[in-house]
Amino acid sequence: MTLRYALMGGVLLLSAVLPLSGAEPDAKRLKSVISWLDLERPGLEAVKAAKTPAEQSAALLKYFRERPVDETRLKQKPDKRDMEYSDAALEHRFVGQRAYGLVARGTPIDWDDPYTKDKEWIWQFHRFYWWPSLGVRYRVTRDERYAQEWADELNAWFDHMFSEKNFLRHPGWRALEVGLRMQCWARNFDYFAKSPALDEKTLVNFLYSLHQHGELVDGKIAEDSKKKIHNWAVMIQEALLNSFLWFPEFRKSAQWQQNGLERLKEYQKMVVLPDGVICELVPSYHTIYPRTFFELRENSKKNGLKADFGEEYDRLIQNGITAITIWTHPDGNVPLFGDAFEGQKSRSYVGRFCKAYPEHKDWLWFSSSGKKGEPPRELLSVLPYAGYYTMRTDWSVKPETFIVMKNSYDTHGWGHSHPDNMTFELSFNGERVMVDSGSFIYGSLPKLRAFFTASRHHQVVTLDGKNNSRRGKCLFQKMFGKELMVTALENTPAKGLTHQRIFFLVAEKYVVVLDLLSGKAAGELRCHYQFTEGKHTFLPKQETAFNGKIVLAGAPSNGTMEEEEGWISRHYSKKVPRPAFAYVQKKNPGKPVEFLTLITPAGKPDFQPSIRFEGGMIHSPKGSFLMEPAKGEKYRITYDLKEQQVSCKKTL
Repeated sequence: MTLRYALMGGVLLLSAVLPLSGAEPDAKRLKSVISWLDLERPGLEAVKAAKTPAEQSAALLKYFRERPVDETRLKQKPDKRDMEYSDAALEHRFVGQRAYGLVARGTPIDWDDPYTKDKEWIWQFHRFYWWPSLGVRYRVTRDERYAQEWADELNAWFDHMFSEKNFLRHPGWRALEVGLRMQCWARNFDYFAKSPALDEKTLVNFLYSLHQHGELVDGKIAEDSKKKIHNWAVMIQEALLNSFLWFPEFRKSAQWQQNGLERLKEYQKMVVLPDGVICELVPSYHTIYPRTFFELRENSKKNGLKADFGEEYDRLIQNGITAITIWTHPDGNVPLFGDAFEGQKSRSYVGRFCKAYPEHKDWLWFSSSGKKGEPPRELLSVLPYAGYYTMRTDWSVKPETFIVMKNSYDTHGWGHSHPDNMTFELSFNGERVMVDSGSFIYGSLPKLRAFFTASRHHQVVTLDGKNNSRRGKCLFQKMFGKELMVTALENTPAKGLTHQRIFFLVAEKYVVVLDLLSGKAAGELRCHYQFTEGKHTFLPKQETAFNGKIVLAGAPSNGTMEEEEGWISRHYSKKVPRPAFAYVQKKNPGKPVEFLTLITPAGKPDFQPSIRFEGGMIHSPKGSFLMEPAKGEKYRITYDLKEQQVSCKKTL
């Protein structure tokens, strides 16, 4: 359940942040702003000495025009997106949720129309994603159209959103938008500080708005965040700290800086698990945290803030960065588990930290794609608190096989995590061939989202198509020589049902999945698998499906094999069909059921890989199976899960 800050009617008794009523003159806003400033601060002497509102506003404008500019937060040159966004802004075409592109909002700007049923658009529209583009474009060209557009938008938004009708009632006042907008306004102000477009009215409106945002974030929003800490709370308090580091002129700036700092330090303990992974268990969201907490410490030192950062704080940062190197595919993409989307640049992200942590030669190797540093040694990895497990071939040798599995113990039901315990993603020859479904869209359109979050559309076993619970644990993870790696997991997907799933990586290029389901529960069991997009062949009688990359083959005892509806969403609001299958068996009360599945790289078209239990169905954690994954290659795998012993023998 995500944190929201929206008031539907009623009156919020927040005297510190109530707007002035009606179409108030600038002089009244100016009076409020002057009362909020620290007039003892060096540089503000002329503002303090001013006797009339006109003198005050003139002195204030002179101060903010001439104060030193922090160049580190200003972009030097516009890129292609900046060119597009800045020119579109002049035509009042703006971006909200980026997946929907640029949207015309008319003149005067329509701040209210949601444009689409997906509320993410209107929420994100009020974050002003295009202001950095206006800023850098003005910086380079000195074309006053860009600065004037910024000022006009600021004043128009201020008049509309601080009106009695809209203040704290409009979707744009949702908590996350308050924090991100505050930081956006503060970060980009200095682009325009010396432009004629920054007149006294615009400056007063800017300072008034910035202070009110600070009051909200430090007050009601911070209090509400205590109910459940997750990525919203972290981003909002980071915005509070940064915004008032950049604008230290308010009397409350120092306290807000310190409050943001202390909250973020406390939040780290609450949102980061001991293995460094975020509590929401989503790889793409995870990247918020190592960066945020690293920069928090560095900015605190740079700005002389009082803070005590201990070894554990630093350990969690390092663990979080290492986690990225563990779960990233050979092609550099992170798993699409939970609400993850493609586009996360894992290698460059890790590379940002190599200078600060030179002892991590494995990070340098990872970020440079093996050109520098030293490859990690571990071929089996586990992030035990998050429930992420990986098996891979030698990092420095190609072609690469990689499998990442998820089996968490998550009782919180975090909004961005899915009921996907036991799911996995697979790379053969360094290329992803089985990936998760993604999430398509967020909670404002629950029916469209439901397909992608449902357990049955992940690579798991479901009972009667219902969502699985998340009570995962690891039984063991071991290497039995170069030819065999094993990860054995367990979950309780439903009442009266225990699921043990054992992954075997055989001969560095073949994957076997053994599912053992037991308990009193009864119903239809479906063992789901999905390919990536593209053409495929389905042979139900042979219990086999394949495409140009992989072959999926089930044991004869797997029951029937059926084709299912399959979709994948690699990017927000975008989806494409993909092949999906399920092995189907009926489970009777108290009777165990097993599935045995072989996944191999695509080979010669005239050969069909096969797998079967030796001696038929075993119904036991102790047994053996025979597999022929490629022509001329046969293996016997013998396992005793209780004793955690597995062996692999190549046969004739």
